[in-house]
Amino acid sequence: MNKRMNLLGALSLSTTLSLSALFGVANAKEYTSLDTEASNVTFNYSQMNVKMKGKVTELKANELRFNPEQPDDAKLSIEVALSGVDTGNADANNELAKNEWLAISQHPLATFNATKVKALGDNNYEVQGELAIKGHSQLISAPFSFTEDGDKGIFKGNFSFKRNDFSIGEGQWKSTGIVADGIDINFEIVTQ
Repeated sequence: MNKRMNLLGALSLSTTLSLSALFGVANAKEYTSLDTEASNVTFNYSQMNVKMKGKVTELKANELRFNPEQPDDAKLSIEVALSGVDTGNADANNELAKNEWLAISQHPLATFNATKVKALGDNNYEVQGELAIKGHSQLISAPFSFTEDGDKGIFKGNFSFKRNDFSIGEGQWKSTGIVADGIDINFEIVTQ
């Protein structure tokens, strides 16, 4: 009788855990579309030791799929139209379009393609992927937090890269004496 009770108890526990896992996954929302109006991507850099800030105004998701319960299955492919990079200064924006900087006529897009998303706990994650700008690419990692607000999913995070790794600033502008090498990206991506 005791063995039978243990077997029934184990079977009951196993069934409960299986159903909980099944319904937990079934109830978790999958986010598949980018809200470009609500999303915000900014960048920080230093010019002549003065902190500067700019923003990205044209962002597009070619592929987006994120379920906070299954981060390993996430898919993310983002495009940034480099013509939509805004330094807050019209003259600087015109300079960025030139070959020495972003060479926008030859390389109109920057892309990020995620290769892995892992959960870190407490609604924190890390995405790894390939950042491509101006014909150069590099693997990067970006920590981010994820929160749900109604039917929206909000990703907040940041990462940094060196502009010279992507040939942003060539010739006399390769020197980091006037424009520092480090670029910090901050993002708040809103999805549905």
